[in-house]
Amino acid sequence: MSHQHLTRMTWIASAFFVLFASMVGAQTTPALTKVVIPFPPGGPVDIIGRIAADALRNQLKTTVTVENGQGANGAVAVNTIKQAPAD
Repeated sequence: MSHQHLTRMTWIASAFFVLFASMVGAQTTPALTKVVIPFPPGGPVDIIGRIAADALRNQLKTTVTVENGQGANGAVAVNTIKQAPAD
């Protein structure tokens, strides 16, 4: 992957997490919130996801866990989310 592609992906992920954080504030939060990142740990998207999860933890005053579901072009992360119990 080129540096330009990674930068673009990082900006897209950042925008997603900012939008997600603003939508979550209007709802009641469960006791445990899970953030699933469809990329391997240590990459730029993972780092931004963990920073966003920390911000969510502070804003929602609840436990936020981060899980990496890398593989199969994001299908692993999607299946993890689909199999999660409903809020």
